[in-house]
Amino acid sequence: VLRFVSLLTSPILLGVAVTSPIVVGLAFGSQWDAAVQPMAILAIAAAVDTLARPGSVVFNARGRPDLNVVKELLRLVVLAIGLLVAIGVGRLEAVAVAVLVSTTSATILDFILISRTLEVPILQLGKALVPALVPTGALLIVSGMVDSALESEGAGLAMRALVVPIVGAAVYVVSGFLLHRAVFASFFREVGAVVGLTGDRDVRV
Repeated sequence: VLRFVSLLTSPILLGVAVTSPIVVGLAFGSQWDAAVQPMAILAIAAAVDTLARPGSVVFNARGRPDLNVVKELLRLVVLAIGLLVAIGVGRLEAVAVAVLVSTTSATILDFILISRTLEVPILQLGKALVPALVPTGALLIVSGMVDSALESEGAGLAMRALVVPIVGAAVYVVSGFLLHRAVFASFFREVGAVVGLTGDRDVRV
């Protein structure tokens, strides 16, 4: 579950983070440029948050729903402290950072609790993320380079919004199959099963 979630959400949400200037510019116009950085930070926070969701399934299945409460309490406490700091700073970016820090704290605790509940080394859980994070890193680097090149050539937001996601998706899929062929083949079979294109389901955590 953790691997499937990371393969699906990491490229999308981190892709939104790197293309936030395009997204904000197209959706709201240049008068909303101040929202670019907060949006990028919140997209990263959302990507981190998705990694904590499988833990709820594990805890409920093992009869330990109380661990979900512990995780969410930590999130709330860290968020409350972060928001107090953000009020003093007086910037929207500080609020977004508070959300990111609270989400990251809850996700780290989630991994620790999953490791103890399943008696699985935490490094093994981390390895489940590698097939998603490495191709996503390639996606972010190439997408950023392509966007910078297009911007320097005077390409409009619409052209950048069309080209950058296509190139990023291609880089993600190609690098994923080159580096983790079996994992990506299994992932796309599962996606096909979810959308009804195939009847085969074979994804392992």
